[in-house]
Amino acid sequence: MKRRAGLILLALLAALAGCERDGPESAPEGAITVTDDAGRTVHLDKIPERVVSTAPDASETVFALAPEKLIGRSAYCDFPPEIVGLSVVGDFSNPDAERIAALAPDLVLVTGMEQAPLLAKLEFLGIPAYVYFPGSVEGLERDFTELGRLLGNPAEGERLAAELREAVAEIFQKSGGLDRPRVYIEINGDPPMAACAGSLVGDLVEIAGGENVFGDMPRPFHNVTPEQILVADPDVVFLCDGLTAPETAARRTGWAHLGASASGRVHTLDPDLVTRAGPRTVQALQLIFDLLHPGGG
Repeated sequence: MKRRAGLILLALLAALAGCERDGPESAPEGAITVTDDAGRTVHLDKIPERVVSTAPDASETVFALAPEKLIGRSAYCDFPPEIVGLSVVGDFSNPDAERIAALAPDLVLVTGMEQAPLLAKLEFLGIPAYVYFPGSVEGLERDFTELGRLLGNPAEGERLAAELREAVAEIFQKSGGLDRPRVYIEINGDPPMAACAGSLVGDLVEIAGGENVFGDMPRPFHNVTPEQILVADPDVVFLCDGLTAPETAARRTGWAHLGASASGRVHTLDPDLVTRAGPRTVQALQLIFDLLHPGGG
């Protein structure tokens, strides 16, 4: 038995030595390499034909670039309506790697943070994955172009990126000489959580001519205390949890004295529109600008 194991080891060493002598294989024709939002190099030997997306915003972008290639989704991937009939591979927080593998995808799009365990499982299974988690408009623009190349539709990727650039340039021009209202962006109400620097919606507020009152927090999304909100005294409040109405927020202790409450500038925003990084981000930017500068555009 020992002799046989030794022979196997020698054979493996010989094979490795042969590989070193022969040098690395040349990339197959049609191979493509891109960089995802986690800084990972994603290499595919050919353009993928079967794509699974576990992130709602990634699903929107894939559908815009190559709708016929999207074959699976997480339960929260619900826009556009055409994707609702696709196979479901679990919910957003707990996608099922086995269900994904059963669909035999060429590529899986995952998000950052809580889907890190899924990414590790996909890497173990040898299933290529792209981390889609842009925390800024600039990052989204890059994703449009990278995914456009990866999915075999670079022209549409460039078009989406150009549309976003043009929208940003137009908003910058409109907001240049206007006041910058101070804004509290609430992602969760109980306990309060703010969108900070490094979040897409935080970036949209800054581009649209607002000042994020919690823009100096160390993470993209950060818990804040009710006292911190009262001390910040924002001019505008955006409620983005999809649950809290302005009249409900107004009943919180001390909120009647906020500048935003006194001026009637506590607004509910659709979280699917303003927090999902995708083709609809152009609409989200315009909406935020209109609310920050009514009559200013």
